[in-house]
Amino acid sequence: MTRIEYLDQQVKVVYPAAEGISIGNPNDRTTWKVHPVPSLPSVQAAVQAIFDSYQDTLLPPPIDLSSVDNIEKGMKALALCVAQVGGLTVPQLKTLFKQKWDSLP
Repeated sequence: MTRIEYLDQQVKVVYPAAEGISIGNPNDRTTWKVHPVPSLPSVQAAVQAIFDSYQDTLLPPPIDLSSVDNIEKGMKALALCVAQVGGLTVPQLKTLFKQKWDSLP
């Protein structure tokens, strides 16, 4: 999750009608703006507290993809998602994966 995604999510908790936010100068929070739906009044002052209290430490740490364990976990999670969306059981998905794997050069 990026800074702007995190802040946009937090702003929409208190102001669901916001179309989004923008960050002008990352080092000057007075340039961070909320973009209300055009027919609604600006709520910049109401969300300024969210901007002012933001810290990069609030973001979840990125996934370390240099770790073999994390790559394996990611592959398993992806396989479970594919199986769920495709309506396959895990054994069926494993068989299909093996067939596709073997078909690659």
